[in-house]
Parts: sequence; structure tokens; C-alpha cells
Amino acid sequence: MNRPCRALSRRAVVAVLTGGLAAGIVSAPAHAQSYPSQTITLVAPYAPGGVVDMVARLLQPGLEEALGQTVVVENRPGAGGMVGSTSVFRAAPDGYTILLTTNAVMSLNPLIFEEASYDPLADSTPVSIVTTQDLGIAVRSDFEAQTLDELVTLSGQGDGFTFGAAGAPQQIVGAVLTKDTGANLIYIPYNSVGDTLNDLLGGHIDVTIATLPSLMPHVQSGALRLLATSGAERSPQFPDTPTISETLEGMTTGTWLAVVMPPNTPDDILGTVYTALMQVLHNDEVRGRLEATNQTVVATSPEEARARIAGDLAQWRSFLDRVDLDFE
Repeated sequence: MNRPCRALSRRAVVAVLTGGLAAGIVSAPAHAQSYPSQTITLVAPYAPGGVVDMVARLLQPGLEEALGQTVVVENRPGAGGMVGSTSVFRAAPDGYTILLTTNAVMSLNPLIFEEASYDPLADSTPVSIVTTQDLGIAVRSDFEAQTLDELVTLSGQGDGFTFGAAGAPQQIVGAVLTKDTGANLIYIPYNSVGDTLNDLLGGHIDVTIATLPSLMPHVQSGALRLLATSGAERSPQFPDTPTISETLEGMTTGTWLAVVMPPNTPDDILGTVYTALMQVLHNDEVRGRLEATNQTVVATSPEEARARIAGDLAQWRSFLDRVDLDFE
């Protein structure tokens, strides 16, 4: 379950910085006593300007301060985040290469793309799930369906509705919704959420599924109507909008960002990076800026991050077992 991050008291922050994983540093081997002693690269495996790049650059100053060493954000885009992510999976486990990546890379791409020649758990050391975002199902404000249930019903009364989306998670959610509710939704793939929303607003498609941050400006302006969100609970930003699971039981999902390191990273180095990251994520200004982009700060432990990745792998596998999809 996604749990929002709560502000910590000064005493709690001190406990985080001196306890838990950080406690292992007291008896750390000699190499860790001097870590970090050189520039650290924070890899963003997507192009500049996107959410991953934005979050990486938001974390970078705080990580520099907490670690006492230069941190450089390096964009390594390609193959839906897999090029940059794989480069970190194959890097030396010395703490000088860190990755900010997505749930698609860690829990979905390995299931659907042959070129994803990595095991997300065996080939990485999870540090923390940093933020989560729900997906939303949206239509134009003048569209005839007022609710998700009406969308399902009305889609079966004629030639169906066109459903456009960019991204495998969105395509899978739409496919499961179509199969399990009997909706007649005709999928049209897009390369970007911007193109999808332009065609939705222009009346060229009827429905889309996208992240809430992408949809929010158009919902707030009144151009789009949000029919449902994908979280286990209703979105705090849209408390009157039902969840998808209120129509289709068990359909809860979303997207997230995670900080991970190469496999076999020593526990003491992991503890140092985790402690620094927690200090940054519990900073009121950083958390406020993240929440302003409609992300929920969760700041999990490494153990929780590993469990979330494993759980999502199982969930996406179960979704894929229910539908027959081709991914290009």
C-alpha cells in the first residue's frame, strides 16, 4: 500500500540518521570509512525535461550536502529507460553510480521486452521507493459518459470508444478493464502523453489513461473529466473521483520512482546513501516541491523497496496473463 511520507520531528530525523542502516557504518570496513571520496553520478535514464530528470535534479543538491561530495546528474536515455538503467546494473558496486528509475524499468519491462536482459532484483540493490503517482482515466468534459460505469455501458451500445495511451502500464490497465468489464474500447497507441492529450482534447479519441500529474492541469481547467483513479484509495487531490477498483475489484496500480544501486553494493555504502536520501526526502522544501507535482513521497526502506518491486512484478504478470497484447 502506498503510504504518504509524514514530516519528522528533529528527534526523529536524528534517529533516522544515526539508527537503522546507518548503525552498520560504526563497524564498517576501511573502504567505507572514506566513502564518498569522489564525485557521485546520479543517472536519470530518460531525456532531460521529464519527471525522472526533474526529480533527479531536485534531489541532487540535498544529496551533495548530505554526502559531502559532488553529485552530478547524468541523463542516459534510450529504450524506455532500459539503456541508462542497465548501465548502472553493470557498474561497479562502489557507491559512485546511483540510479533514479521507474516502475516500468524495474517491474514491467522485464516481462514484456526481450531486450530487457536483466533481473531487476538480482541485478540491482534497491535503496528506496521515492515517490508514487496514480493513473487516471479521463474523457473530454463534454463526453457523454459521466462515470466509469457509464463508460463501460455506453461503449457496448454502438461501435465502441477509442482509447489512446502512451506507455505499457496504461495499455495494460486499459486492456484488463476492457476484458474484465466487457467494455468496447479500441486501443490506439501513442508515443507520448502530450500527443495523446492533444488528440483527446481535439476530439480525435474518446478516452485516455495517463498519470494524474499529466491530467491535472486539463481537469482543473475544465477541459477534461476524470472518471477514475488507479490507487487503492481515492486521490487526495480528487476525493470525489472513484477508484478503478470500485468498478473493477482488484485493479489497483500506479507508477513510482526508485533509487537503486548496482548489485552487491556493500551494506555500509548502501546505509550511507540511504541515510542521505532520507535526509533529503524529509526536507520540507523538497517534499513540498515533489507534492506540488502531484507525487506522493513515500521514502521506503531498502527492504520495503525490494518487496514492492517483487510485488509489482507479480501483479503485472497476473495482469498480462489475463490479456493478449503485443508490445513494440
